[in-house]
Amino acid sequence: MTHREQFLQMIQECKKGRIDLILTKSVTRFARNTVDSISTIRMLKEMGVEVYFEKEKISTFWKKANSC
Repeated sequence: MTHREQFLQMIQECKKGRIDLILTKSVTRFARNTVDSISTIRMLKEMGVEVYFEKEKISTFWKKANSC
């Protein structure tokens, strides 16, 4: 995930426990590709950080979203 300084800064804030919920417009806006998206979501879930995708109305903490 190069050239995504603000995204990486947000991830660092999550690691510090300063962010526990990320709201994003759409799944397509979250990461550049599927592999990056899934790996980042898994890492965030392990840290207790929820990601909510507004357009798709999906939360990574919902039971049906546990496939990530």
